[in-house]
Amino acid sequence: MAGTTDKLLTLPTGSKVALVLALMFGLGGFWYLTFYADTIDEIKSQTSRSIQLAKQYEDEKVQEKNLKELERVIEALRVQSNRMRSALPETLDLDDFLQNVENAALAAGLKLIEFVPAGQTQESLYVRIPVKLKLVGRYSELVSFFDSLRSLDRIVNVENIELAAQERNQARQLVEASCIATTFMYNPVSKQNATKGGKK
Repeated sequence: MAGTTDKLLTLPTGSKVALVLALMFGLGGFWYLTFYADTIDEIKSQTSRSIQLAKQYEDEKVQEKNLKELERVIEALRVQSNRMRSALPETLDLDDFLQNVENAALAAGLKLIEFVPAGQTQESLYVRIPVKLKLVGRYSELVSFFDSLRSLDRIVNVENIELAAQERNQARQLVEASCIATTFMYNPVSKQNATKGGKK
């Protein structure tokens, strides 16, 4: 070891400088290959990953916006569907319809004398359910009653209205009204037929 050191000391200055520079470059190269190159590769990898995550984030933001819009459309369709089910229910429920008619008559000040369901008629998409009504009250109360029927969630058509004056009662001119109040029910058979037709 001492001999090697003596040889190094006896070298010319230029050789010593060259040897030191070679040693420094060697150490620098070793450090670069060992530490710096790995760090650069890691930075490049993390940069690429960061760009990828940023793109994924933007895509997810777009998807979230589309999802919210879709949820808004679904909710609007749900509300519309519920409204349509109320207007054209899938069940007959005459008791509920009678209760609605009675409530409308009481609110208008009329006396409901008769509520008689007539024969139902099947149509392609719905069933017609006519009900014969007979009521007694003032003319203005009848108008209010018919307006109340028009405001019901369920579809109700009033036809064949016949009015007959009754005797004056305590300074009130009463009228007896007979009419047909027709409500409707969705026809589930039409849905089955449409499904069968689609299968054919």
